Amino acid sequence: MAVQLRGAHLLIKGELLREVFGAASQVRMVYYPKEHSLLLAPVEDAVFSQLHKTSTQMLKTRNLDGDGSVSLRELLIDYDLNDADRPLSFEQVKGLGILKIEI
Repeated sequence: MAVQLRGAHLLIKGELLREVFGAASQVRMVYYPKEHSLLLAPVEDAVFSQLHKTSTQMLKTRNLDGDGSVSLRELLIDYDLNDADRPLSFEQVKGLGILKIEI
């Protein structure tokens, strides 16, 4: 699975990570509880941060394949979300550099 929740971290496969975020080491993130949607964009995307009330998170490289992770611990606690390890449905918003994840 290209996107999954494991140990309160969002894990993203390297190929998808590079396609959406390029070489970014940080991402902007916003969660919409009514839609159960988590949106992520590269930190350089000024328009995204103007349109949404975002937080900035580190995007850490996990292995030589370029897989990455973002800590979601605070988000899971704040919104009392299911923290069970599982694959997550996602949509790559083409042309905008946004990853929309259902959580």
